Amino acid sequence: MIYNSCVGWSFFQFFYWGFVMKRDEMKTRIKELKENLANITPEEMVEFSKSWVKGRIAGVYNYSMFNFYIANLQLFGSTGKTATALAPFTFWSKKGRRIKAGSKALQIFAPIIKNEEFENEKGEKEEEKKLVGYRIVNVFDFTQTEGDLSQLDITKGGLVGEWTIGNSLVKLSQLVDAFGIKTNEVEITSGATGWTNGKEIFLVDNGNENSNIATYIHELAHCKMHFDKDREKYTRESKEIEAETVAYIVCSAIGLDHKFAKLYLKNWNGFNENVRQSKIISTSESILKTLLDKNLISLDAIN
Repeated sequence: MIYNSCVGWSFFQFFYWGFVMKRDEMKTRIKELKENLANITPEEMVEFSKSWVKGRIAGVYNYSMFNFYIANLQLFGSTGKTATALAPFTFWSKKGRRIKAGSKALQIFAPIIKNEEFENEKGEKEEEKKLVGYRIVNVFDFTQTEGDLSQLDITKGGLVGEWTIGNSLVKLSQLVDAFGIKTNEVEITSGATGWTNGKEIFLVDNGNENSNIATYIHELAHCKMHFDKDREKYTRESKEIEAETVAYIVCSAIGLDHKFAKLYLKNWNGFNENVRQSKIISTSESILKTLLDKNLISLDAIN
């Protein structure tokens, strides 16, 4: 439909040129962000690393890093989720949890331990446990289960501390409604504050609304930028840098000082030649335009 209203056209011009002017401000923010990364000290990074808490479930075996890694590869490849807590079917069943329909078991290597006798220096027989091999076992991640939580003793993980300060102009519930992407709260985490498979967003609610908003915007940016037909061309590092820079820009526009972004990007070695600045800006514009269309922010608020 052709929009002939003069009033409507005037608003369109105001809106369009407003955003064009804001693009220079976005470029300036990216430049400032790059400069800030260079000034982050090793001491700040050490303090930042202490702010992550791994969520745990009492009674879940702490598998080796190797097993956790190979299970995570399988889970992320099939669902886009990060592994959190691994246990056999019998464990989840005893805790009142059901395996979600369509979930595939994750295969890991379990050690085979046998008791072997030997003689000590006194000629006495003793037993010691020896690793004699490995066998493949099936486990399921907590995210592949559903049902009652009352039988689980959960230590919730995620980010601890005030890394995102200020007061957001938009509530998390309003963001979720505005973009219409199914958003799920998860109980535990391997350290991440959220993740997405492109169709759903998963958030670890740490009780900090601002932090949850920043995480949501980061995952929303992934949904918009990294699930097209060319997604295999992007490195994981460049994806994370792009998504977090979008989060930094949008958070700034809605009233949040996203200190977390600077340290997060430093951890990913800052910017590189694969990071698409134009895509960062257009994605930031797309998110802010939706917030404007929904009357959740005003053009004056984008500063």
